[in-house]
Amino acid sequence: MSEVSTVYDALITRIGAVLTGHLRLSNPYKIEENSATLLRIGYGVGIGPATNTRRPMSGCASIQRTFIVSISRRYAALDSSGSAKAATEKQIMEDMLLLIKDFSENTSLTNGNRVVGFDSDNGINYVETESDRFMYTTANFSIEYFENLT
Repeated sequence: MSEVSTVYDALITRIGAVLTGHLRLSNPYKIEENSATLLRIGYGVGIGPATNTRRPMSGCASIQRTFIVSISRRYAALDSSGSAKAATEKQIMEDMLLLIKDFSENTSLTNGNRVVGFDSDNGINYVETESDRFMYTTANFSIEYFENLT
């Protein structure tokens, strides 16, 4: 198995352990294509772009890849309820902060030279299905790893 597969699996496991009670989204690339059940309180991980960091390693490529982490929650309040909307927004940001803290306290992923760092998020977004409304955010985490080329 390639290193990117190992990193991806370890990231899914770690996020699932931190965000207990969240369900894994089936499509982290198009949030609106997930079921309402998954979006109610969900997370997803997408594989983003990579950069060759050009570290000299015999037989290996040093790669820094972005993984996109999405967190969603149901927004059940009326449009006129600003405090309920704010509560949902804050819950999502608190969920994201749990991940940021976890990776800040332990930057390694599995037992190798895989360093995880939070880069950015895109704030709160809104998606509506036929029967419900949801808010979500996506954040970029960068992970550096070495892919064996031999």
